[in-house]
Amino acid sequence: MFHPNGTLCRTLENKGDPLRFQYATSDKNGNILATEISQSTVQVYDSLGQWLFKFGGYDSGEGWLNLPRGIRVDSAGHILVADEGNRRVANFTSQGEF
Repeated sequence: MFHPNGTLCRTLENKGDPLRFQYATSDKNGNILATEISQSTVQVYDSLGQWLFKFGGYDSGEGWLNLPRGIRVDSAGHILVADEGNRRVANFTSQGEF
C-alpha cells in the first residue's frame, strides 16, 4: 500500500499460499479490503495490516465471486465488488455477507 505521494506505507503478507491482489480500498475504520483473483475472494485486513477475514470464493451463486476486480466501500459501509466473471456488481455488508 502506498501513500498518495507514492511512498510505501504498508505491506500485506500471507503465511499460506501466495495471494494475487488486484484492487484495494479502505473503509471508515481504516480496514484494508483487497480483491484477490487466484482464490476469487476479498481479503480484509485491519489498519495495521493484520488479516481479519475473507469472503467470496470461486462460484456463480449469491455471495460468491468469479474474478473480482474493482472494489469500493460506500458511505453506508456496504462493500461493492466488480465481479467480472459473473458480470455483476456484488453488494456485501461490512462483514462480507451477501
